[in-house]
Amino acid sequence: MAKPGSWRARILRPIPYEDRGGKPMVAPVGAFEMAEVGEHFQFSGEGVDAFEMPRKHALMHHKYGHLEIEDWLS
Repeated sequence: MAKPGSWRARILRPIPYEDRGGKPMVAPVGAFEMAEVGEHFQFSGEGVDAFEMPRKHALMHHKYGHLEIEDWLS
């Protein structure tokens, strides 16, 4: 079972976002461990550098079906 504030996630299509510094980034398709870090989610996975996406932005993509979050209560 995942730690509180962390989940398994799957990005189903590339998700454009801005990092904490406002730099445009694109989250890759794949399976990740996802954890809350303040107002951001941190994604980490094998073979991929960890990245952070604004929480509200990630949840919008979850709503649209681009991001699946295991056991997410929303």
